[in-house]
Amino acid sequence: MGLAFAALPGVAIAWWLVYNFTVYGNPLEFANGQYSASNLQKATADAGLLAYTHNAGLTLWTYDWSVLETAGLLTVVMGILGAIVLAYKRGLSNEALVVWIMGVAYAFSLLSLFLGQTHMNNDHSLPQNWWNSRYTLAVIPWLATLAAVLVDALRKTRVWMPALALVGLALLVQTAWWGADPSRSSVIAEANGYVQLKAASGATAAAAYLRDNYDGGDVLMDESAAGSALLPEIGIPLVDYYNRSTGDLFYQAIADPATHAKWVFVSTADAPELSQTGVADLVYDAIKKDPSFTTMYRVVFEQGSYRIYERIDS
Repeated sequence: MGLAFAALPGVAIAWWLVYNFTVYGNPLEFANGQYSASNLQKATADAGLLAYTHNAGLTLWTYDWSVLETAGLLTVVMGILGAIVLAYKRGLSNEALVVWIMGVAYAFSLLSLFLGQTHMNNDHSLPQNWWNSRYTLAVIPWLATLAAVLVDALRKTRVWMPALALVGLALLVQTAWWGADPSRSSVIAEANGYVQLKAASGATAAAAYLRDNYDGGDVLMDESAAGSALLPEIGIPLVDYYNRSTGDLFYQAIADPATHAKWVFVSTADAPELSQTGVADLVYDAIKKDPSFTTMYRVVFEQGSYRIYERIDS
């Protein structure tokens, strides 16, 4: 049963390796290519801010605090007790393997942090801030299943009714504690911080301006640039964009924006490390080197690190 449970993910992994080899000539493009997590973390790593890289203790400390602050103390404790019950009663039986395999998400997250492939911070990490705490959400289904194993074991005891009533009461208390201040959850705290960061950088206002003033015409925008993942907030049809996802058309539009786009949306953040990691704004890099650009476009919005141009003949 455990093998059957793992079969489809195994096929998906094999397909992904073949796809990367076929398209990029590198089966591990997702792991070490231009847009891989490791390359995107390069600037952070070079600045010495991935303290947990190759440090097992800090890796466990950082990730497990995020798990605790995302799932809650009671859920984590119930999950640990459920794992003990499962190991004692089922061992490595087929039924148990289905549950143990779910722990791959936890193991992978730890490994990727240890290797510096991903970046996560919380209020107990080095440094202290909120970043990628949402990665711990992948562990919650496993914790919930292990908690169910514990509840099933309690249900078969003589004191099952008061035991389950106590568990239910504890869950209500934990939920009420979170409800009083949702930012006690690391995921919510990170989301709140990101919303504030977008507002301070001008990203939120820029998206709102384009959404409210867009009256047709194509948009040239590097949505893959740091901080520019704003397409859902802008809300205009995706077919009206020239961006990295449009492939060669994107680079043709960068070379000659006036014949392609009525609007040009850029992030003016200009840090060398952004270019090194592949998340610099390619559109801004191009237009600031083209003296003729300002003869064809006028600035209609500018706030923080964001600027929107409209073609003059529009």
